[in-house]
Amino acid sequence: MKEFNEFLNEGKSASSRLTSRLKSKGLDLDKKAKDRKAEHDKLKAKYAKEDTLDEAPLVMKDADILDSIWDKVKPELQKMLKSGNLEAVNNFARIGKYRITKDKQSKGKTYRHDLK
Repeated sequence: MKEFNEFLNEGKSASSRLTSRLKSKGLDLDKKAKDRKAEHDKLKAKYAKEDTLDEAPLVMKDADILDSIWDKVKPELQKMLKSGNLEAVNNFARIGKYRITKDKQSKGKTYRHDLK
């Protein structure tokens, strides 16, 4: 029975025979390895930039998704109202069949009425 080291040496010799046979047929294994490494490095650089997510994708119940959206939208709408951009806020109000105005209202107050 062969020793373990003999099996290892036999494997090394088979590998060297295959390598020499491929090189004799014109195949440059070193160039292929370098090309493969360059492609790998290019992909790593490309996707390393995309790995930095501010937020992860989210799966929730429909109502919870709407709540999370509203948490971001409400402060923006408040800024718009404060700056006097009523057109954008009215676009949202139309969904609920409302219209808003600041005419004849004191500072910081808004009038809402129903659309017919």
